[in-house]
Amino acid sequence: MTSSEAHAGSTGEPLRVLVVDDQQLMREGLTALLDLVDAYTVFPADGVRAAARPVRAAIDARGTDLLAPPPPPQRVLSRGVSGVMVRMMEDVIRTGISSPLIWAYNFTRPAGGKTGTTNDNKDAWFVGFVPDLAAGMWVGYDTPRGLGRTASAIALPIWARVMNTLLEDFPPLDFPPNPDVEDVSVDAITGGLPRPGCPQVIRAPFAVGTAPTWTCHRNHDEDWVLMALYAMQRDSLAALADSVAGGAVTPDASDTTGAPDGPPFNKR
Repeated sequence: MTSSEAHAGSTGEPLRVLVVDDQQLMREGLTALLDLVDAYTVFPADGVRAAARPVRAAIDARGTDLLAPPPPPQRVLSRGVSGVMVRMMEDVIRTGISSPLIWAYNFTRPAGGKTGTTNDNKDAWFVGFVPDLAAGMWVGYDTPRGLGRTASAIALPIWARVMNTLLEDFPPLDFPPNPDVEDVSVDAITGGLPRPGCPQVIRAPFAVGTAPTWTCHRNHDEDWVLMALYAMQRDSLAALADSVAGGAVTPDASDTTGAPDGPPFNKR
């Protein structure tokens, strides 16, 4: 059983509610999914929350709308904090656990998002957003039991297939620059300002006025070894991504919900 929800974060008007499977959804799962999507809409909306409206209007025979007007949008995060969250969620898709969204399932639009898997793999979800839309996918059973796979293998490919179809007639949009976010070079291990000898320096986003002012003083001798091992692992994953992108992939026998070419487990 799967479900997905999608609505705009800044207007309060639901763009569409998609039910991938027409079976009765587990009530707790639906509530959790709505809560998650509702929360994620805040990030691309510059920290403003607009409540989801599954029903837009209920018109009686006299033409009167019986529904109360929606509550006005409300700021719940600063622009700086929400902007940093967008950047962090983008990195999850670019280089993190959700990167198969790009190299295996061909969702190449600017996007942010995160997978989630509950204990014993009983629930799998992915919530993601593009600049003007947030959507969530939950996979699980009415009577919870292990799914046997994590969200990145189950929820992520379904989300990609639904969203690629939903957005196919709309041009990709970039996240607009956020003047309340600044990029600062920091030591990747301590988070302090880098000094000579730091093995990895990264550019990280910070809400203006919150960047570190202290300098890294860590002894990095052992870190150089760990960074070399990490680089070897990263290169291996990149080689795997290149091999999958270079040819068609065949779906895993137990997966009937993935992208058109299936998950990146077996290369034809």
